[in-house]
Amino acid sequence: MTHMRTSPTESTHTSPHKRCQPSHDSHAHTPTSQNPLSQHPTHPKHNPPKWRAALLDAFPHTIPIMLGYVFMGIVFGILLQKQGYGALWAFVMAVIIYGGTTQFVAVGLMAAGAGLWESFVLISMINARQIFYAISMLERFKHMDKKRWYMIYSLTDETLALLNLKTPKPNVDRQYFDFFISLLHHCYWIVGCTLGALLGHVLEFDHTGLDFVMSAIFVVIFIEQWRNGTMRLPALIGIAVSLVCLFVFGADSFLLPALIGICIILSLLKAPMERKIAYLSTSSPDNASSTEDSTLSTPRSI
Repeated sequence: MTHMRTSPTESTHTSPHKRCQPSHDSHAHTPTSQNPLSQHPTHPKHNPPKWRAALLDAFPHTIPIMLGYVFMGIVFGILLQKQGYGALWAFVMAVIIYGGTTQFVAVGLMAAGAGLWESFVLISMINARQIFYAISMLERFKHMDKKRWYMIYSLTDETLALLNLKTPKPNVDRQYFDFFISLLHHCYWIVGCTLGALLGHVLEFDHTGLDFVMSAIFVVIFIEQWRNGTMRLPALIGIAVSLVCLFVFGADSFLLPALIGICIILSLLKAPMERKIAYLSTSSPDNASSTEDSTLSTPRSI
């Protein structure tokens, strides 16, 4: 009897200890469960910065411009060095002026000892077309925060054409894409001008006809624009207005009137052309995608 009574008592004292034993064992294993490596065995990959993706997407589109800018920059640097100005002058002019025709004219003005006012008037007439370029891109640049000031400053003929011709990939930021196109073009020109001034001491060659390089680039850009069926009307308007102004004003004075006429006509036809492009994009997705693919593959086709 006594043994029968004491046995349940012992079991009641031992069972709590037995029940606590698993909790004690689990507590012993707690430090290993709190190990950060055991809690997170795999780490998710972070997406690369959006500027990097935009840079990688923009660079192939700038390769044709790179060839022209570096080559023409070398020619400018050599001419500048022959006038007695070194690589530092070439670098500063490429950074601040950043204008092919303007810098070539500036070499002649500096060699002839032209006055400041004469240089200002002549260069302003040469660069008057940039006013129309900037007006056409104001709506696009105003959403780029601080980058818009550099975009306006670095807007050249080739940059304007490429910004309107190329589109980034779907997962690429458009603002960074446009920014890197402008920045890469500027860097190409700086490298070419500085390199030409450095090599001017040892290089001797006839540069006659080299100015046709940039004209050839414009021909390539026009061909790519013509291949895009939705953009043929502006190309035809540009050709027609330029030919009329060439006949009326002559070869020396037709550029500015032609730009004014093209801007006026395109402004009047902006809404109908946008509706037509939107209609073609929605009614024929295959055509729109093929057009976009052919645009994106321009560097390979060139």
